Amino acid sequence: MARPAHEPPIATTLVPAALRWAGREAPHDEVLLSPSAIEETLEELAFARGEPELGLLLPERLVFPRYGYGELAARSSSDVRSALFRLARYAPLAVPGAQGEVVGDAFHLRHVWRARRPSRVLHEFGLAHALHTLRVASGQRIRPVRVWFVHARPRDLGPLHVFFGTEDLEFGREDDGFTLSGLDLSLALVGADPRLAATMDDLAGAVVSAKAPLSYATRVAQAIALPDTTLESVGRALHASPRTVQRWLEAEGTSFSEVLDGARAALARTLLREGDLPLAEVAARVGFSDVAPFTRAFRRWTGTPPGMFRRAARIHRSA
Repeated sequence: MARPAHEPPIATTLVPAALRWAGREAPHDEVLLSPSAIEETLEELAFARGEPELGLLLPERLVFPRYGYGELAARSSSDVRSALFRLARYAPLAVPGAQGEVVGDAFHLRHVWRARRPSRVLHEFGLAHALHTLRVASGQRIRPVRVWFVHARPRDLGPLHVFFGTEDLEFGREDDGFTLSGLDLSLALVGADPRLAATMDDLAGAVVSAKAPLSYATRVAQAIALPDTTLESVGRALHASPRTVQRWLEAEGTSFSEVLDGARAALARTLLREGDLPLAEVAARVGFSDVAPFTRAFRRWTGTPPGMFRRAARIHRSA
């Protein structure tokens, strides 16, 4: 499997729990693994056991040493809709490297680091875990109206039809997700406890912040190759469509133009601070066709013209 460059290790309790369930040694409850290693471990377990649908089975079979904060927050919510929002917010605690979002009646799950050939097990586990949590919390066999996946269509759709309770399945999408009916979203949860939910929000939020993977905006910035970067070229680098790149940046309160502007500003400051290139060359490397628009942009970024910035940097270095 091709590995994306610069994969950071991700803390995961999923892999140790899956290994122990399969009768293999897992001395620690949480380990640090690259996203590719997590996917490959789960795929190898599915192959060894002859269960390609392992991702659908794990939510019911795994035994963790303690309840997860995100799961407790979801189960103590007042209804399915509020639980779904919490499952999205705390998705990284259950699915390594994932980010969740609720848009209308749809739950979206995106994997921050996505392989060229996405793991069926991990992607199916993400949606199966969320749906299993909602079913247990509500005491109802909730059936999504529609389900979609990043990974390719498997040969046997039977297990997916049985687990999700729908035949409306799509594959090869930009993220994973499912849509619930308004009736299911309004279902009350049997363990609703506003005080416990508020407490778990504080605890789960702190853990998510501590374990948060790189933001999507940071990944986009890393994929920008100045001077000739476009939304399309960044999308290809991240294995996503331009629209998906835009949507996830919007979810973080930014845009491609803002991230690109920030990348240009950072490179310009570096070139001026550390080198002696002519301003025209600096402007070209940053992505401007002429010194004049570059100077206007640099004033906007720093409040000073590039020449003055360079002279101040030289004085600082020699001091």
